[in-house]
Amino acid sequence: VDMARSTSPLVQQLRARCIQAAHLLGPIDPEHGQAVTLLSRLQGDDILSTIVSRYSAGASFDQLVPAWPLPDHDPALRRALTGHTDWVRAVAVAPDGSWLASAADDWTVRLWNIDGSPRATWPCPAARGWVRAVAVAPDGSWLASAAGRTVRLFNTADGTLRAILSGHSSWVNAVAVGTDGRWLVSASADHTVRLWNAADGKLRAIYPNRLPRFFQRFRSFGAVRAVAVAPDGNWIASAGNDHTVRLWNTNDGSPRATLTGHTDWVNSVAVAPDGNWIASVSADHTVRLWNTADGSCTTVVRVDGPLTDCTIFPDGRHLFVSGHAGLYLFAYRPRPRGA
Repeated sequence: VDMARSTSPLVQQLRARCIQAAHLLGPIDPEHGQAVTLLSRLQGDDILSTIVSRYSAGASFDQLVPAWPLPDHDPALRRALTGHTDWVRAVAVAPDGSWLASAADDWTVRLWNIDGSPRATWPCPAARGWVRAVAVAPDGSWLASAAGRTVRLFNTADGTLRAILSGHSSWVNAVAVGTDGRWLVSASADHTVRLWNAADGKLRAIYPNRLPRFFQRFRSFGAVRAVAVAPDGNWIASAGNDHTVRLWNTNDGSPRATLTGHTDWVNSVAVAPDGNWIASVSADHTVRLWNTADGSCTTVVRVDGPLTDCTIFPDGRHLFVSGHAGLYLFAYRPRPRGA
C-alpha cells in the first residue's frame, strides 16, 4: 500500500517486481530465504541495480545469484495466481475484464479478481474427473465448466450450481457459449458435439463426428477436442483427433463443411471476430488459417513442436498460439484484394 502511494519511478518499479514475485515470497526456512529469493528476481533491472548491489554487498548470509536471466521471469508478467493443487487446464476472462475463471485437475473451478486475489472456489466432486474447460457467458452472469462427462453451469454472483448437463458418455474436452448467451456447445471424446439450452440445461441437438468406415475401428480417432462459436451464432467449428476441422449449422445441426489438411490431432480452433476466417493448431506442428466461405486453407505455418491452443485477438489482426516449444504471436495479414 505504501509503495502504491509513491510517485517515485524507483519505488514503482520495485512494487511491480514484488507483485510479479508475490507467489514466491511466502514463509520459508531459513527466514533470509525470502530476501535471497527477492534479490534473485530483481537482478538485471537497471533502475533497481543500485539497491540490489548495495543490499547484496551488506548481506550477512550466503546468496545464490542468477548467472543469466531467469527462464521464468518476463517483464510482461503482472502476477502469478496460485491456489490450485493440480494442473490448470483452462482459463476464461469475464466480458468486463474484472475477473477470470480457471479450471483444473484438482476438481475445482476458481474465480480470481484481476488483481490476482481469490474470489471464489467451486468444487466439482461428483464429476469423477478433471475439469478440462471453462467458458463465460456474454453478460458474465454465469459460466460453464467441462467436468468429467458433464457440463456444469454456475451463477457467478454467488457460485450456486445452475444446472448439470448430462448425456456425454466420455470426457468433455471443451465448451463454448453462444453469442446471445441462450445456448452453449460441448465437445467430447464420445465423438459428439452437443448443443444445450442455457436456461434449463436441456439438450437441443447432437452433432455426430462420423468417421470413414476404415477409421471407425480406432475408437480414439473420433474424439472431439475443441469447439468455437461464430460471431453471428449461425454456425460452430469443432476439431479433434480425426485431423479435421468441421463446421456445423446451429439452426438444424447439419454439416456445413469439413476442412482437411492437418496430419495429426487438431487441438484448438478459433473464429475471427468478423467470422470470415478461422485458425486451427495441431500436433502436426502447424497453424492453419481457413476461409469460412469456401473452406479453403489460405495459409499454413510450421513451427518447432506440437501446438495445443490458439486465440484470435478482438482486433482480428493478431493470433496467439501456444505449444510444446513455447508461445507464439502472429500478425494476420490478409491477401490484398484483387491479388
